[in-house]
Amino acid sequence: MSLSSLDLTGDADFPFVGFHARPDHYTKSVAFWESAFARAVGDDARTWSVWMRDPFKDGHPILSRINRQRRRGLLVQQVLKAPDRFWFKCWMSCAEGDEGELLPYLFVETFISQPAERYFDRLVEKWCREGADTDFMRRMTDAIRIEASQVYPTLDFGWPPQRD
Repeated sequence: MSLSSLDLTGDADFPFVGFHARPDHYTKSVAFWESAFARAVGDDARTWSVWMRDPFKDGHPILSRINRQRRRGLLVQQVLKAPDRFWFKCWMSCAEGDEGELLPYLFVETFISQPAERYFDRLVEKWCREGADTDFMRRMTDAIRIEASQVYPTLDFGWPPQRD
């Protein structure tokens, strides 16, 4: 399921904006992200499993996957649509793994939109499917931030502090 193939109700550019309050919007949002992930990783999807849950059904995280063999993870946090800007945050982070080791993961925070879908596809394909290393992914997330800020001048990244 891609954004262009959804049976949308309401705003076609920003679907399921009521995901916090409407269970049907939440369910459709989960289905969207699961489908986007499966499309981006292809046959490798079977090597990834659910990592963290969303007990409050508030989009934190709306999608999480872990690949224990590759020792890497993915978290997607869906946020409410900003009224006047495109919102897309992404960066690399680490969490404690099963045996106390550091597990790197890609963090993406956005709302469902066509630009977010395109950036998500690029990031997940590199990190989850191709197995890019964390240094490459840090450069890629920085490059996406720069590219998006030029294409979408009202972009708000809420970006974490820049590294030295």
